[in-house]
Amino acid sequence: MRARLAEALRAAPEIGPALVWTATVSHTPDRALGDVWAALDALLGAVAHRQWLTRNVGGYARLIEIEHTAEGWHVHAHTLLVFGNDVPRSEAARTGERIVARYLDAADRLGIAADASGQDVRPFGLSAAVGYVTKSHMTTGPTSTPGTLTPAMLLQRAARGDATADAMLAEIDRASRGRKLFALGGMLRGARHELRATLET
Repeated sequence: MRARLAEALRAAPEIGPALVWTATVSHTPDRALGDVWAALDALLGAVAHRQWLTRNVGGYARLIEIEHTAEGWHVHAHTLLVFGNDVPRSEAARTGERIVARYLDAADRLGIAADASGQDVRPFGLSAAVGYVTKSHMTTGPTSTPGTLTPAMLLQRAARGDATADAMLAEIDRASRGRKLFALGGMLRGARHELRATLET
């Protein structure tokens, strides 16, 4: 995924400001992964409704991050938002604030618990952003939060015969069917397709 995102960025037109938007929903120990993921999907879809997101940013790259914590399954989306090089940083920052407000408004409207403190949008350099949004997919060692397990860590445990880890991986497999872990939109999607077409000719 990191390579695919880097490829899209290399192929995109000149990029100006970049933000990383992190979106989450509330979770509890007894809540199934599929339910948490469906709630997040509903809110992300509400933000993007009628192409609102692609009309307000130059392009985006979204990765879904799945972790298991002491509070249960934690699913969140890291979205790299990029703007054209003619967009001032102040305007990009205001757009980021509007995105978070739209997300929280949708949560209220749809009756989905999403604490405002769990949402974040901040400026990032492109190289740092790529590393940040893909970090969970690359992490096999201990995380900064004790007791948190990433899919890569579960794979390691399952390979050693851990039945609980194996069952958790099976739940991830069921919940992820028909869902995208990685998505591109706007200038990043178009640029990646153009690069691939060039390489194939």
